[in-house]
Amino acid sequence: MLCKKNSIRFLWYFTFLHTLLINTNTNQISIEAPDALKNKVNIAYMIADLKYDGESLKILEFGNMTRSDLSPHERLYGKYNIWRKLFDGLHSHGLPVWFVGIGRMPCRKIKAFGAKCFKDLNLLEKDLFFRKSASNTAENYKGIVVIPSRRIDMIENFKAKHPGFVILNDITKIYGLNKHEACKLFDDEYLRDFKPEWKAYPKKYTPDLADRISNDFTSDIVVIKPIGSLQGRGVIIVEKANLDKTLHAIFTKTKKLKNIDDKSYEYWLKDKSKIFLVESFEESKIITVESKKYDATMRVVFSLTLANGEITLEFLGQYWKLPYKSLYESGTLTEHHKSKSSVRKSNPGGLTAPAMVDECDAIHVKEILSHVLPQLYIKMLLQNS
Repeated sequence: MLCKKNSIRFLWYFTFLHTLLINTNTNQISIEAPDALKNKVNIAYMIADLKYDGESLKILEFGNMTRSDLSPHERLYGKYNIWRKLFDGLHSHGLPVWFVGIGRMPCRKIKAFGAKCFKDLNLLEKDLFFRKSASNTAENYKGIVVIPSRRIDMIENFKAKHPGFVILNDITKIYGLNKHEACKLFDDEYLRDFKPEWKAYPKKYTPDLADRISNDFTSDIVVIKPIGSLQGRGVIIVEKANLDKTLHAIFTKTKKLKNIDDKSYEYWLKDKSKIFLVESFEESKIITVESKKYDATMRVVFSLTLANGEITLEFLGQYWKLPYKSLYESGTLTEHHKSKSSVRKSNPGGLTAPAMVDECDAIHVKEILSHVLPQLYIKMLLQNS
């Protein structure tokens, strides 16, 4: 299929990126790792939610695949299809795989994919095979451990106690849990083009807060985001004309928030962060689902691996997530433009399914991300090496 897109000019800030190799049959891209990372090993399975207008894209946020709701992908491409790719990729390293904790898959299915499954780390540490692997000093790397937990401290303690195991998403996890840290990755001349304009503010209402935000952003609409929420909780899309009213409501934590139909407002009653984010409002190309027009958000699932002096990016899947309401139905900005990750079988707005990505758009998005994601991954690794 012939796809025509405007050419994209890329600025190269890492001299090793000239070694980019693209294998279109496997959706896999490899580049030479920088010298500081060549003796290290890391594996990450992630998602990126983005707005794509047909020519360019803006990455909204990252997530860790093992904690992400990928049921829309399963609805489009088959139950556990995306998870099979994860376990096939992990097993390709020739190491035993342990899965610890409650994730998005039942233990019986994890075992069917050839990994051992444990409820918690204590049970893992009692496993004879794990203990034997941990005591093996002949191998540099003894196995891969998947820990979907949000507890960064627990994962770090486990790594210190059991060196030689590769912990999935150990370094990249924080960028899926903390939107502020993820935003800061884009803070250079090249990468900032792939992120909405953003700024962090102290989470305290003042009479001039709305004016300061309005002066910092040129668009008439902005997006308010909490630092640590998942699945879009607390994300509010608001016109500048209503910005002061909205900020006053969520930061003074009035009990009236519970009476607002949009539960994004109620989230702020329990938010404990000291700062919050504001981003520029971005739209995707309009797609049609069941004869209705939507401003959808694209979710891309991918893996990034550092091994043998190379960084490998592999695309595992992508699909459109739809907002609660189509563009021409009565509703709020948030209902029209904020997509939900979970599949709802039916709702008053008529949403019944996610949508496949057009083949040309899929190719184009992967082309852009093949230049962007490795650079972001390198920044993640270097900041935590």
